[in-house]
Amino acid sequence: MFRSEEKVDESLSTTLTPSTVTEEVKIRTRRDASLTIRLLQDSTSNLQNRAVCPWTYRIKTDSNRQPADLAEAVCSTSGVLGSANVCETIFYYVPIKTKQTSLTGMVTWVDDYVKWSVGCTLAQPRLQIALLPNPMDKPTLS
Repeated sequence: MFRSEEKVDESLSTTLTPSTVTEEVKIRTRRDASLTIRLLQDSTSNLQNRAVCPWTYRIKTDSNRQPADLAEAVCSTSGVLGSANVCETIFYYVPIKTKQTSLTGMVTWVDDYVKWSVGCTLAQPRLQIALLPNPMDKPTLS
C-alpha cells in the first residue's frame, strides 16, 4: 500500500465509533459493489471480454478501508497463443480512507492510496538481462 506523502488535515477526517457501522451499512456497501461490477461489465460494450487480454472482476473486501469493497481486475489469460507477448495487469492508484483505531477505541479515517488492478493489456515480455562472466577474465582468489 502507498501512503500519501501529504500531511492529513485532521479536521477533514471523519471520526466514527465502531457501533456506527451497522449491518445495514455493510449490506448496502456490498450491494453497491455488486452493482459496480455489473456497470463495469456493461460499460464500453463489454471491453474486458473483447480485449486481446480479457479480464474479469472480483470484489476484494477490507473492513479497514473505505470503500470496504473494491472491484479488482484479474487477467483471464497469461498471453496470446502463437505470440511471445504476455498479458500484463494495469494498475492505478485509487484514493481510499484507511481506518485507524486509538487505544481508547476512537476510530479515525485517514486519506490514503492503494495500488489497484483495473484491467489487462498485451505487452512485450520483460527482458531479464543476466551478466555472464567474460571468458577473457581470469579467476581470482579473494
